[in-house]
Amino acid sequence: MVKKKNCKTAYRMNNRGAALMVSVIIIGILIVFTLSLLLVSYTLYASQNKKTAEMSSSEAAVTLSRALDQELTMDDNVTGSSLWNYLRYNLLQDDTVWPYYEEGVSGHSRTEACRYFKVDYNVNYFPNKAPDGFPGNVTICIYWMLPKGQDVPTGQNPYDMTISQKNGTQLVVEVTCETASQSYTVSKTYELNIISYEMSEPTEVSEHNIVRNNASVDEYNPADISSTHFNWEEKWRWAEPKE
Repeated sequence: MVKKKNCKTAYRMNNRGAALMVSVIIIGILIVFTLSLLLVSYTLYASQNKKTAEMSSSEAAVTLSRALDQELTMDDNVTGSSLWNYLRYNLLQDDTVWPYYEEGVSGHSRTEACRYFKVDYNVNYFPNKAPDGFPGNVTICIYWMLPKGQDVPTGQNPYDMTISQKNGTQLVVEVTCETASQSYTVSKTYELNIISYEMSEPTEVSEHNIVRNNASVDEYNPADISSTHFNWEEKWRWAEPKE
């Protein structure tokens, strides 16, 4: 006579490995959940770092732009601003020296008209490393445009233009700071106002003489433009355009 197997024993035998499968599924869910938390945490961390880098770049760009603004527009820029002097001996000269920018005109695109300057910290004050908060990369882009509605006289160069033709020349200064792949750019436009020196005024005579002497400074006149190209009677002043 054949004995029947116990039902409970048969049920247990049919469910062998079920607990292991449930454990594997639970572990899988926990792993996915953990990885999701790690991903969210990393995203928040990266987002916070990105925001911090962007704020650092924007603050640095705004600060440097204000400093350059002061250099260009301050009263004693002839003696106190290297940037002002550099512009005085390079702008409105021969097109081969620094062409003006005009969109769509051959030889006057951003490629030819833009000049780029790298800014670094002073190693005399910070010999070992950059100061805290200093951006990883600081670039200044400068280009200039002829006054609105003004063209260079046919067959001439910008330095041949009269004072009235030069007045309103526009200068664009773009400051870009980059930190941790986050960059921020501040752009400002200035207009040139030219009048003639009053040679009857001692202060005007003094400034006039300084301008003439500075033409021999290499950092101001790196292209070594001949002094005959400079109109010494011109008194240059930069200001933000009037609305």
